[in-house]
Amino acid sequence: MSSTSTESGTGLRVRPVPHLITDLAELHAAVSYLLDQPAFVIDVETTFGNPHTNDVLWVGLGACGHVHLIPINHPLGYVDVPAHDERRLPPEHERRVLANGELSKARRKVHVPATYTPRLDQLSPGEVFGALEPLLFSDRGKIGQNTKFDLMSVSKYYGGRIPPGPYHDTIILTHLLDENRMTYGLKDL
Repeated sequence: MSSTSTESGTGLRVRPVPHLITDLAELHAAVSYLLDQPAFVIDVETTFGNPHTNDVLWVGLGACGHVHLIPINHPLGYVDVPAHDERRLPPEHERRVLANGELSKARRKVHVPATYTPRLDQLSPGEVFGALEPLLFSDRGKIGQNTKFDLMSVSKYYGGRIPPGPYHDTIILTHLLDENRMTYGLKDL
């Protein structure tokens, strides 16, 4: 049950709300929907490193106002409190003693790391990539940002087989439109 784009009261298009998939039946329903589309977006988030040895942490899929996020081996839950800086009173042993003998109340800037909710329920990589195989190996267009890296990252789950095209990569398409561009990051595009 994914949310679709709707018109807001201002007439502006509202982005679809991603639907988190942690159930195999929901994943099969999403694959079925995407197989009815001529093309779909795929985004794979991984641990750092070589696409042949990294681990896939989640897969994002979307088409026609439907967005699905599938966590796999993701170590964290949702961000409970984002990372931030704040001013705090240091521990007593680190504070200066003032001329009157009292400890300084001067605060200092400290970085507070993010905290997360408990880890999400997740499907196993075998379950996810087994369910995605009919979609990834279909003749549907695969749209992505750095598609080569993403498809190479999933190929290890299929014995090294890379899903077939057609491929549509935002980096390559942007370069064709403007070869003098300095950056190709998705936020910049």
